Amino acid sequence: MRVLTNLLLLTCLVVAEEKDGVETCHDEKYAKYPNHVMCLKPRKCSGKEIWTVETGEEDKLAMLHTLNTFRSLIASGRTAVYRPATNMRQLTWDEELATLAQRFAEHCDRYAKFNFTVDRFPVGEVIMTYEEKKITLSNGQPPHVLKVTKTLFVRAFDFSYLLKDIPRWRPTPYGNYFTQLIWAKSHLVGCGYTLFVEGKTGVRMLVCLFGPKGNVANASVYEEGEPKCDIPSKYYEGLCTEPAVNRAFKPIPCHKEIFSIKYRALCAPDNYFRWIHSSLPYQRTFCDESFWRQLFYGTVTAALITFLALILGTLFYFYQRKLFIV
Repeated sequence: MRVLTNLLLLTCLVVAEEKDGVETCHDEKYAKYPNHVMCLKPRKCSGKEIWTVETGEEDKLAMLHTLNTFRSLIASGRTAVYRPATNMRQLTWDEELATLAQRFAEHCDRYAKFNFTVDRFPVGEVIMTYEEKKITLSNGQPPHVLKVTKTLFVRAFDFSYLLKDIPRWRPTPYGNYFTQLIWAKSHLVGCGYTLFVEGKTGVRMLVCLFGPKGNVANASVYEEGEPKCDIPSKYYEGLCTEPAVNRAFKPIPCHKEIFSIKYRALCAPDNYFRWIHSSLPYQRTFCDESFWRQLFYGTVTAALITFLALILGTLFYFYQRKLFIV
């Protein structure tokens, strides 16, 4: 009888430990938040073979640089669709957000709904998956993180967020990831990456968490106008930041041969624009007043010269024909 009682108690404990796929949270930091992602067991990928690809410091720098460069394109008005931003902030890496993102990525289910809140602020998420039919562990290494990021940009513009809704955000079926990417007041980001196999298909999942959360009803995505920062970023045109961020900035290590090969699209601006061009509707060409002024004066001068040449030619013709009346 005692054995049966112990088994019953053990069963109750197991059921209590895991309910609806979420384990009891023993970390008080996150236990107070219902259905928090950190209450999942690490590397829990039911029914799938998980090949988590660890991202090193240089990979994190590459992801951060890619996201900031994308924000810079919008903030500085280098797309023809969106007006520039006065107040878009430069993103910096946040390890707590990266830990949460990695835990979710290792769950292998992009449609699962979990709480990502941290004590400092509510958290916004961008989750992107990319499928490949032929996958091996050897080709699962970065820079495929970059490839997933580009896919995110492409899909963001597949269903572009309406320009008229920039001043007052409203939810849309397809635009929420895009607006979180360019939400002006979000300035911290952490990403996690997982490669897992489902059947014979490899699935890459990139999860990026942003803080403070964007996509707040009736708030502005960003303030429209030419960039007007108290402290402009020294490294990303159009973005605002803080002196400490400028001082602590780490550039991507393009001087390292391995990195420059792995992330060659990031190591020169021209390469980056060629790489990302299919993700943008089209780039806006700035109106250079001096160019148009020179073009105007050049056109007027050419017209005057042509007119004078025509008059002189006519006079010469009449002179030759002796048609002048004296």
